Amino acid sequence: VSGASYRRDLAQSVTYFDGVQTNDLYRLFGNAEWRPLSFLLVNAGGMFEREDANEDAFSPRFALNFLLSEQQSIRLVYSTAVRSPDMLEQEPNYSLTLDNLTDNYLGVDSSTYFVTLSPGNRHLSHEHIVSREIGYYFRYDPSDLEVDAKIYRDTMRHLISSPITLESYLVRSDTEMDIEGAELQLKWRPWSDGFVWMTLAHVAPVA
Repeated sequence: VSGASYRRDLAQSVTYFDGVQTNDLYRLFGNAEWRPLSFLLVNAGGMFEREDANEDAFSPRFALNFLLSEQQSIRLVYSTAVRSPDMLEQEPNYSLTLDNLTDNYLGVDSSTYFVTLSPGNRHLSHEHIVSREIGYYFRYDPSDLEVDAKIYRDTMRHLISSPITLESYLVRSDTEMDIEGAELQLKWRPWSDGFVWMTLAHVAPVA
């Protein structure tokens, strides 16, 4: 499986971008599946991203699916992903216009003042996440019951934690966070035209 996509982000603001600003994003992605053994499925894939405002990024994904039976399996997944800084985070062009001023030291009743802040490209890094997952899937056909459970650990780096305001000239992507958690999903169809769906999740920071 493979594909491509194109997206254009457009923002219009005199205050934050001094007019109109655009960012074009191109993506190529693909995934391959291989069955070397009757009980083993191997999946490998990735996505390449190129855009105007940020550096190129590649996000791979790799998974092993062990088929315990026709109705249940265990999976091991390793994947990475990025979040690109948006235009306001990466390339703002601030300006503030004040009209109709009175009682000022210049002695004018009506005028326009500009306070301009143009930090240019801040060279922020992509927010980067590495995820490791162990999952279990089970299906019971007579009652159309599905169980999907997983435990995971996510490592996040270069997070942008600074506030994005007109006063925030310095914005950094230097925050780190690790989290781990567990999720459980149950799906049951007790009648032909409806089903019951329940999900449970627990997330905690890693000390």
